[in-house]
Amino acid sequence: MAQRLEQQSFDRAASVLSITRGAVSQRIKALEESLSTVLVKRERPVAAKHAGEVLLRHVKALRILEGSALQELGPTAKPHAPVSLAIAVNADSLATWFPEVLRELLMGQLVALVHQHASFGT
Repeated sequence: MAQRLEQQSFDRAASVLSITRGAVSQRIKALEESLSTVLVKRERPVAAKHAGEVLLRHVKALRILEGSALQELGPTAKPHAPVSLAIAVNADSLATWFPEVLRELLMGQLVALVHQHASFGT
């Protein structure tokens, strides 16, 4: 949602996030449903509703805190410290092309894979 508002379009937000326009829309819709409120006015020009503004301020504050923490930890952090990465993959992609791409990316890397199934909006 933050990228959608900052980029002023679903297409630009999708490009920045490296996902499809539809995925941006679905994520915003799922967030709105989980919060039981509308976050974004879906008209031009793009604008946040009150709840969206509150959430956007929170996201921006978190980005600042994260940057500050990473800057503090940077010089003493291990260069190859474990990193947790959450990846959401739809069932079609998981059943077809995704496992091979993941295998190629992780070739030679020490990783622990955890499968967790979540259903959104179905």
